[in-house]
Amino acid sequence: MAAALLEFDFSHALRNEFSIHTIIREDPSYTLFRREDATAWLTFSCVFLCLIVFDSHFMNQRAEQLTVVRAIRYTMFWIAMACCFCGWVFFYYGHQAAAMWMSGYMLEWMLSFDNLFVFHLIFSVYGTPEHLKHRPLYL
Repeated sequence: MAAALLEFDFSHALRNEFSIHTIIREDPSYTLFRREDATAWLTFSCVFLCLIVFDSHFMNQRAEQLTVVRAIRYTMFWIAMACCFCGWVFFYYGHQAAAMWMSGYMLEWMLSFDNLFVFHLIFSVYGTPEHLKHRPLYL
């Protein structure tokens, strides 16, 4: 570990040059958007926009209290969409890319649980009625 730190070039920190351009200049193999991935990005963007519109206009069109059964169905829908996307990644990029994507998805999902406690705390402190709790979540 110490040897890796000794090999790191700290000249960027001294010159305040931490930017994506510095990284690209030092590592020409690093690319954020590659031309061959344009179809994948376009597909992802279109599907993402369609799902967001579907979620906001069809799944949450009525302001009603969220029941446990409805929350489970809602969660299962989004998990199914994530699994479909992981299948697409597997089909186009292989099993290693799909495993990496699913690992990242599961990590982000686990990290998002602390947000539930924050929302519960805020709603409890301000005494938010049940029929209004959906409003700040769907802004």
